[in-house]
Amino acid sequence: MVSQITTQHGSHVLKIYNRANIAFFHDVIMASLSFVIALFLRLGSDIEFYSTDQLLLATGLFTGVAAIVFRAMRMYRGVWRYASLNDLLNITKSASLVILIFLVLLFMTTRLEDLPRSLPFINWFVLIALLGGPRFLYRLFKDRRLEFKLDRNTHQRIPVLLVGAGDSAELFIRDLARSDANYRVAGIVSGTEARVGRDIHGVEILGTIEQIPTVFKDLSRLGPPPQRLIVTSERIEGLEIRSL
Repeated sequence: MVSQITTQHGSHVLKIYNRANIAFFHDVIMASLSFVIALFLRLGSDIEFYSTDQLLLATGLFTGVAAIVFRAMRMYRGVWRYASLNDLLNITKSASLVILIFLVLLFMTTRLEDLPRSLPFINWFVLIALLGGPRFLYRLFKDRRLEFKLDRNTHQRIPVLLVGAGDSAELFIRDLARSDANYRVAGIVSGTEARVGRDIHGVEILGTIEQIPTVFKDLSRLGPPPQRLIVTSERIEGLEIRSL
């Protein structure tokens, strides 16, 4: 029995990391492509004047910087199904940081002598497009709609904890952002471990239903603890609701 539970727990953790890693590697690949595309858009056929070694070195450096920044900014945590303006802002910040660090490193090594002046600006736009495009196209494919709304997160509001990490939770967070309700979502707990560690509209999925006591303790250390539990999942049985 214990080995079965351990195996199931391990498979859930593996799913979490697999999804996050897929998102991370997607972003790194897009960063690599963005540099080459930007260089081609700027130079056209003149790109042939750069040697293969130069192109590989510059692309590798840019990709390495992007990988470090994306990991530090935790971009892989966002659930693509619920891509929002918050995600776009995070992408913009990350892209800006990548370009800035890359320019500093390149200046230290080559004084930017071989770099077209307009390339960083072109690369910035291309990188944002390649990172944000797939996310919002995926959401559009799933929901047949997009809604760009910046979530307001005022600390004067009553903190609540959402139980359920599906469509209803996403709708609740969006409705709060649109209204003047006196609540803010401090965190989310999920019925399964598949989405734990990721976020919806910038709100982190902190654990499973069984981990609610631990989640409460963690949130209490960071600030005011949640004052309400709001059940957003229809899959939770009545017995589970009563136990909450």
